[in-house]
Amino acid sequence: MLAHRTSSSFVLGVTRLQAFLPCPLARLSTTQKDSGVVLNESDLEETFIHGWGPGGQAINKTANCVFLKHLPTGLSVKCQDGRDLQLNRAIARKRLQQRLDEYFKGSESDIARKRRELQAKENNRYSRAKRRLEMKSAFKEAIRSRSIFPDGDNISK
Repeated sequence: MLAHRTSSSFVLGVTRLQAFLPCPLARLSTTQKDSGVVLNESDLEETFIHGWGPGGQAINKTANCVFLKHLPTGLSVKCQDGRDLQLNRAIARKRLQQRLDEYFKGSESDIARKRRELQAKENNRYSRAKRRLEMKSAFKEAIRSRSIFPDGDNISK
């Protein structure tokens, strides 16, 4: 982090110390993140096409849909989530990075790990419901088979 002194425009003779980063803040956000996959701009083919779908003229007349293709692997992504082109470009890059992570790492990728966790959670929920249903039916069967009167007369049949 660098710093330089600037004079205050409000009070004469007063200087303040202002800190700034040596490069713009936008450059500090890398496309690598935790996945380990690096997106090189030279490997990408980016085209902007007209949108389609619900929204009518507002979406059909603007070229804010981003088509991003990774040339070495041939993987491609389309994004038209928002009306802003820059936002769509960022989302498309993030999605392409996730797809590349899944392509290179396979079952060890972040997305595959999240899918496994969700599947395990769903299986756990299903097995608990099945167990609960079995216990309930066993309890009802025990109530039905139990005689109410000790001398053997059973009215509940």
